[in-house]
Amino acid sequence: MTGPSSWLIGGHEITQILSTRIPELTDEVLRVLMAELPVYARLPTVLLQGDVRRVVVRAIRLFVTALDTGGRPDDAALADLAESAARRAEEGVPFEMVVAAYHRGARVCADTALAGARPEDVEAVQAVLRTTMSFLEHIAVAVAAGYAQHTRTALAEQAASRTLLVNTLVEGGDIHEAAGRAGMTLPASYLVATLVAGPHPDESDPGIDPLVAARWKLRRIHEELSRHYRETVLWIPATDGGQALIPLSTAADESSSTDIARLERILADVRRAAGAEIHVGVTVAAPSGVPEAARLSREVLEVALKLGRPPGLYRLVDVVLEHQLSRAGAGRDLLGTLLDPLDGHDDLGETLQVFLASGLNRRRTASTLHVHPNTVDNRIRRVSELTGLDATRAEDLPLLHAAVTARRTASGL
Repeated sequence: MTGPSSWLIGGHEITQILSTRIPELTDEVLRVLMAELPVYARLPTVLLQGDVRRVVVRAIRLFVTALDTGGRPDDAALADLAESAARRAEEGVPFEMVVAAYHRGARVCADTALAGARPEDVEAVQAVLRTTMSFLEHIAVAVAAGYAQHTRTALAEQAASRTLLVNTLVEGGDIHEAAGRAGMTLPASYLVATLVAGPHPDESDPGIDPLVAARWKLRRIHEELSRHYRETVLWIPATDGGQALIPLSTAADESSSTDIARLERILADVRRAAGAEIHVGVTVAAPSGVPEAARLSREVLEVALKLGRPPGLYRLVDVVLEHQLSRAGAGRDLLGTLLDPLDGHDDLGETLQVFLASGLNRRRTASTLHVHPNTVDNRIRRVSELTGLDATRAEDLPLLHAAVTARRTASGL
């Protein structure tokens, strides 16, 4: 059985019809592309008459050769076409336009080859059509591979440049150069939020990989935060949470309260998306002040966690006294020693903490500890005897609050 290339159309071999008219076919394909696919009409002339013309010539020659191979170009040729497609992707030519261009080119070649067809050429016409369909299938796969490779490369480069930007913002360095490499404009200020997420139920399910469940939870946190903001939310992942840099259009001193309030509302959606409780330490700073803001937001969060504060958003003002008392130094060390007499009396220390947190309400304290109110009275009296500080005396109360805070923030309890 003879191959398609040896078949005749109007008394002439198909390959002979095409191979002798490659310059004319190239001009016609380019004319069709510019007329029917506007994106090609907008390409620079030097590109259209240079690289694009070379690709069209190569594709026509491949089509002619494919008539001998049932429509399949060789691997090297397909690799070249994939590389060409990647260049079109880099130039911003949409994927569907490149695929359409190959279809237009194949149509021009098929029309030329079949123009002189006679009734007795029906078998040859069928061969050309089968070859064309097979050829286009292989071409489409190669173009898709080229675009996919470009996308993977572009995404990797984008991720690397954004990682460099966020690291430079947090650790210090030339933030303007880093922003330029990332293709981003620095905002007027950043809302710097440090987040810690509690466990998701799936993390304790014996049938589910806890690492996968934890990563899914953190990814949902980032995605949900990003969904609420038009500008890109930069993200530094951590084992149990992460740090978000949220771009703001106004200066730090003008927008802090409004944007922090908005973030507090958004946290309800973030919590639902993550399926976990979330603690957040937050502050606002100009891009140049992000290193200090990042450190402060972490410290605010740490204080809130150490003091057992409920899930939610915390600013420095919310824990300012406790934050100050948590700073290492002789004063904090001395405050901590005031409660040393309670060491070994865990029930007394716990009762004192709950009593102070409840606003000196003995019944609420008793309910929280599941003891009788008289037991609370006895324990508070014992605390006074051991420390010399009376929680019911106004002058001793600030010192007891400070001592409890100093011990908890110093010990990490």
